[in-house]
Amino acid sequence: MRTETRWTRFALATWLCCLFTMQANAERPNGNSIEFQGQSWKGSPPVQLDAIYHQGQNSLRVRTNGADSIATVEGVQFQTGTIEMDVSAPQRSHPTLALFVDESGMNYDRITLNPWPQFNDQLPRRLRQGVVTTGVHQSVVVNFNHGNSVDWARERWFHVRLEVDEGICRIYIDDDARPAFLFATSDQAKSGGGVGIVSSSVFIRNLKICPLKQQAAKTPFGNSVSTRSIAGQIQ
Repeated sequence: MRTETRWTRFALATWLCCLFTMQANAERPNGNSIEFQGQSWKGSPPVQLDAIYHQGQNSLRVRTNGADSIATVEGVQFQTGTIEMDVSAPQRSHPTLALFVDESGMNYDRITLNPWPQFNDQLPRRLRQGVVTTGVHQSVVVNFNHGNSVDWARERWFHVRLEVDEGICRIYIDDDARPAFLFATSDQAKSGGGVGIVSSSVFIRNLKICPLKQQAAKTPFGNSVSTRSIAGQIQ
């Protein structure tokens, strides 16, 4: 009799566990889409999206483990304006933003933020600041002194603001008056596109996307000036 009672309890507990799991999956299928702070995020496997409490703040954890895995904010067609957010990167990850993402999710400009001392050659801190253009899009690495190793180990929050106007993107860190980096946007930026996180693990919050009323203009420096020479103004 006791054996039957124990078996009945075990079966009931198993059934309830399966029921709760099914309900959770129905609310957030596969962890690839989520609503956070009034915005809808969507990714494809192996992207994982979770709303959690991190470093004392309600946060969206984005884990994009593949080389080109990407999570984007739905309904965004960004071309010129400002993008800002609070960022915290776990396990010495380098947060990487995706801008001007096309409908296929394959073409975009990527901006990798490297919050280590700028001239440290020791791995994994060795990321060379600059712009690499491949086809219609480009990869940008921004180095800035985020603080000492203690700050980084504690996954300190920092604020990033991007200002895109007249073919130039300026990147500001925290409350600095001077941009940490600037570069000429790629051809991909002319038609605009989505905004998201690509190939990195990161916590974000307070994402604000404010497009300008006017459309993006041609770079004021002329077509003869390369993105590499413009970016070289701030290094």
